[in-house]
Amino acid sequence: EYTYYHSIHDDQLVIINLPRSTGYTQTTTNIGRMENKGHELALTLKPLQGVVEGLDFELFGAYSQNRNEVITVTNDIDELVIGNFGFAAGTTVSIVAKEGLPFGTFKGNNFKYNDQGQVIVGADGFPVYPDADEYLGNNQADYLLNFGANINYKGFGLKVLLDMKKGGQFASQTKYNTNFNGTNVNTTIYNRESFIFPNSVVDNEDGTFSENTVSITEQDYFTNYDAPVSTQLIDASYLKLREVELSYTFSKALIKNTFLTNARLSFYGKNLMFWLPSENKYADPEVNGPGLTGNAQGIETSQTPSSRSLGLNLQLSF
Repeated sequence: EYTYYHSIHDDQLVIINLPRSTGYTQTTTNIGRMENKGHELALTLKPLQGVVEGLDFELFGAYSQNRNEVITVTNDIDELVIGNFGFAAGTTVSIVAKEGLPFGTFKGNNFKYNDQGQVIVGADGFPVYPDADEYLGNNQADYLLNFGANINYKGFGLKVLLDMKKGGQFASQTKYNTNFNGTNVNTTIYNRESFIFPNSVVDNEDGTFSENTVSITEQDYFTNYDAPVSTQLIDASYLKLREVELSYTFSKALIKNTFLTNARLSFYGKNLMFWLPSENKYADPEVNGPGLTGNAQGIETSQTPSSRSLGLNLQLSF
């Protein structure tokens, strides 16, 4: 099954801030135009149909890809902040609707680079920021994929479901906090000894750059220097074992002398395992910050980890 869609959405319902001089702080209004287009593909296979008597073996999967773009915000502005979170003083990530970019784009400070891609540092050896915040990516996936199998044989059943997201980013307060308190393995890269910031140069103020020779310490970098928002953004990809279920459906012969017409017993587990990119040692990308409201998403704010669950299910029909 295949679907291609292309949709235009007008007059989004959003909350906007007002000057306090009006006597109010916020109001709800309808603004904007947004475009979505994408593909959805679902596939079901029964490769052993009729090969083994009593065996029902099914493979299934679904793929989806969406491309989103903010066409207009209003006639007066081309960008609207829909959420933000401050990691520290001077280090705030904003989530914006910006014309020409996907809805929910991250915006914040970054390292300042020269034309050769080298990080510019100040006289103290620490990287400097550009004068203006930059657009740093978004939380939207490149694609989503789920796949699994259903197997039934002589009353016994096995169901397995895996779920995958590829691409997108999320901002992690857990990364920021563990960097700050020194419990992140990332803070031991230089063995807690002085180091020169990698690939860094000093601006000579005449259009040329010199090699940076000023050392800094991890202690100062992670506690006294506010690393930019760009360093808190992490690949939001994942692969999750969503569900595994083992079941047994009692045959009609076993329940023929009872008041039951059907009986099924199953043992299941949900969110049993997940696999994350190597750069993500911090949080489940699906866990959203509890302080976010409205349409803002993609910021993890140190909440408790997601849980796995096990259960026993008995279904009786009579």
